[in-house]
Parts: sequence; structure tokens; C-alpha cells
Amino acid sequence: MTIESGPERPGQPPESPTRGPRSSVSRLMLVGGAIVAVVVIVVVVALIGENDSAEGADPATGPADNSATSESAFVPDLFNTEFDSGWRDKETGKPVIPPQHIRLTGSLDLTEYAESIGFGAEERALSKKRDYAATDSSFPMKNNSVNMFTNDDGLLYLTWKCEVLYNDPVSENCQRFHYLAFDVSGSEPVVVAAANGYSKDPSVLHGSKSTLNSLITVSNPSELPASMQGTDRGTGADVVLMLGAAQPDPDSAKVYFVVGDSLTLYSGELEKSR
Repeated sequence: MTIESGPERPGQPPESPTRGPRSSVSRLMLVGGAIVAVVVIVVVVALIGENDSAEGADPATGPADNSATSESAFVPDLFNTEFDSGWRDKETGKPVIPPQHIRLTGSLDLTEYAESIGFGAEERALSKKRDYAATDSSFPMKNNSVNMFTNDDGLLYLTWKCEVLYNDPVSENCQRFHYLAFDVSGSEPVVVAAANGYSKDPSVLHGSKSTLNSLITVSNPSELPASMQGTDRGTGADVVLMLGAAQPDPDSAKVYFVVGDSLTLYSGELEKSR
């Protein structure tokens, strides 16, 4: 970059044999002008140096791109997987699939834990008597019989109460809520508590999300019971009926859910679907 200099300095006047006041003032003006010119040049060079430094900044450490065209960061949200929310195209008004889906990543069989707290074959058969499930290995299918939430102790809780049929001795075991508690801080959920008698109101962890009896999109539902899978009428997309689903950490894509015709806790990851 070329720096434009100021006007050329006038030549040195011939030395006078006698230096009166006028010659002294001229010399002072000449020296003062030179100082001002030097200061101006230094300031210009400093400003140009700052601009060059900013233009040549390392992209890795430079300012973030805040332009409108930059792609927004993915924010996992369990609620963005629900067909029940009625997602529609803003321009056409036609139904569209939810913006996110769950990718199934693992499962944990809960049959042994459920039976250990009194939820045996007879109790599970109560749901079948009401035609809510096709097998005897199922959480109850009645609306709001199952609840999932993340407690303020950081544990994921699954609670349920099986069907109560009056004048049926088996139903005596269904008067109190069954519950399982999971430590979900690691890569896989771990059962840390199982009991029959959960009665206190949940203290839900702030920021955690959960949903009940929802139609949710799963990208790879082949391992889930076929009886819980269906097709969304509006979009033709595959859906899964979940009895309960939870996202313990709003900053994490990890989710957990249970479905009918199964005594299994499923794990998954939230991903973009469109």
C-alpha cells in the first residue's frame, strides 16, 4: 500500500549574517511544520497497519460469521419430533414432517426389574383384557398410565400404574405406582432404583423435556414393535406411538422412550429430518 506524503519541504533559506526576530520566527515555523507532518504520517501508518492486521486475521480465531446466510446451529428438541404439533409448510399450508426425528441407538430390557416389583404376567395381562396391547409383555396402554420425567436429582424416572379391574383379585397389585429410576449420565442408562409405591409428586428438572402418548418420527423403527408403528395421514411418513419419551438434558441430543407391547427402555439421538 502506498502512503502519500505531504508537500515537499521548501529549501533552506540562505544564512543571514544577522538573525533578527523575523528570521527566528521563520525557522521556528519551518521546524513546527516538519513536526506536524511527521505526526500525521505516523498516525496514517498506524491506522493502515491496524486495517492490514484485521484483513489478514486468522479465520480460526477471527470473528464469527454473523451473516444471515450462515447456517444456524442444530438445537435438539424432543418437541420438534411430534406429529401431534401439526407442522405445516408456511407457503402452501400443507402438512410436513416434523423438523427433527429420533434415531434409535440402543435398548434395555426391563422385564426382570418390572417383575421384581410385582409387575408380573398377571398384572401385564390386565392391559390385554382391555385390548390395549397385543402381548403380555407391555406397559399399560391406557392414556396417562405411564409417566416419564427427569427429577431434580438428575435421574430419569419411569412410573406406571397398571389397569385396575374391580372385583378382580389380580388388580390388588395395581393400587400403587410402580417406578424405575435410571442414571443417564453415562453412555448407557443404568437402573439404580426399582420399587412399587411411588407416591410423591415429581420435582422435574428445569429445562428437561418429556411427552406422553405422542406420535413421533423415528428414522430406523425396525427394532420397535410393529403394532406401535403406523403412517401419518397428512404426510405419509412413518410414525411410532410412544407411551412416554424424555430428553433429560436440553443441550444433549440423547432421548429415552417406552412403547406398548414391550417392556423395554429405548435410547436414541435427536437429528434433523429436513
